[in-house]
Amino acid sequence: MGEKLGCAVVGLGMMGERHARIWSELPQTKLVAVYDLLPERSREIAARLGAEAAESLEAVLARPDVQIVSVCTDDQSHVEPCVKAAEAGKHVLVEKPLATSVEDCDKILGAFGESG
Repeated sequence: MGEKLGCAVVGLGMMGERHARIWSELPQTKLVAVYDLLPERSREIAARLGAEAAESLEAVLARPDVQIVSVCTDDQSHVEPCVKAAEAGKHVLVEKPLATSVEDCDKILGAFGESG
């Protein structure tokens, strides 16, 4: 097998914690960073799973070793991390639903359309 894909998780509630654990266990991926609005939550999950506790969304997206970002924030908060991840050239896995309005879905899809 070749080099592992670097993964990060943004939003560490129940589903975000699951995404982080799974990324850390898959043989093709390596969990490299996690971020939550609650710094102590980021530190706890990072320590348990061997990742870095990032201090901001921007810090996660600036990492060249992150190719995939799981967005697991509250449903109404998906737009910002998805759009910024698209602008940073990252692949994104979004916990469902994509967004809570058609307009927000259009913003997210438009950002990925523009980023290629």
